[in-house]
Amino acid sequence: GDPDTSLIYIIDFGTAKKYRSSRTGRHIKQLKINRISGTISFLSLNSLKGFEQSRRDDLVSFGYMMIYFAKGGLPWSSIKKGNMRDLLIEVKNMKEKLSNVDLCRNLPNQFLAIIEYVQNLKFEEKPDYKYLQNVLFNLLANINEEYDGVFSWVEHSKISQIKPENSKRDLSKTKNESLHSRLFKKIIESFKRSKTLEANSHKLKENDKKKKNV
Repeated sequence: GDPDTSLIYIIDFGTAKKYRSSRTGRHIKQLKINRISGTISFLSLNSLKGFEQSRRDDLVSFGYMMIYFAKGGLPWSSIKKGNMRDLLIEVKNMKEKLSNVDLCRNLPNQFLAIIEYVQNLKFEEKPDYKYLQNVLFNLLANINEEYDGVFSWVEHSKISQIKPENSKRDLSKTKNESLHSRLFKKIIESFKRSKTLEANSHKLKENDKKKKNV
C-alpha cells in the first residue's frame, strides 16, 4: 500500500556521528576540534567556535531552521564574503552579538522559548523533548489549530483517501491545505503585520522630528 505520509524518513547521515561511546556507553567529551561540519547559517555558536557537537547543537540548528521557515531568512543570511573563513568569522560575530529577543522578534513567544531552552543546555545534557513538543503544541493552541499529522507536501487527493477508522487525525481542516501550510501562513502574516507597524511607527517618529525642527 501507500507509505505512511505522516512519517519523515531521515536518509542522509553523511555528517552524523555517535554522541556516546560504542564501548563504554558514556557521552563524548566536549573537545576543541577546530573543524566545522554543517551549514554555517544553522550551526550553533559553539560549533562555529570549533567545539565538538552534541544533541544540544542539533537542537540549536532546529531552532534556527524554525525561525528561517517562519521569517524566510536569518539575520546573517545576507552576509556575503569572498572566502569561507571571512564568512565564518562574520556569522559567528553576529550570532554572538544578536540577542535571542531580537532574533525572535515579531514571532510567537514559543520561538524564543525554544531557542532559550536549547542554547542553555549543557553539552552532555539530555534534552527534554517532551517539553519542546509541548511548546509547539501550545503554539498551535494559541492560534486555534490542532495537529492533524498531514504535511504540506501531501497531495490533497491522498488526504481524502485516508480512512478515519485507521487514523486518529482530525481531517476536517485538511480539505484545502495542511496544518503546516496554515500555521506558517499565520506566522508569516503576523510577522508582516508587525513589520508594517514598525515601519509606520518609524515614519511617525521621523515626521515628529521634522515638525520639531521646523
